[in-house]
Amino acid sequence: MALYDTHPVWHTPEMRQAIHDGDPGAIVRLARRAAELTQAQLGAATGYTAASISRMERGKQPMRDMELLRRIADHLTIPPHLLGLAPRH
Repeated sequence: MALYDTHPVWHTPEMRQAIHDGDPGAIVRLARRAAELTQAQLGAATGYTAASISRMERGKQPMRDMELLRRIADHLTIPPHLLGLAPRH
């Protein structure tokens, strides 16, 4: 499911603000919703609970686990640099 740059969510004011702010939780939340996935579905796909995904999206749990971030980026087709996994171009 390739959402980046082709899906309208990437052009919304909310996503642009999340990217500008460097808010990975908001980026994940917006991309997850655009992919029509629940937190439970994303959690199951990445090996985490819905509660963990919720805490990450709200910024209540730091997103430091690089393997989790890679799984989320791959699953939601989020460019790695938006989650701090690669240098920005």
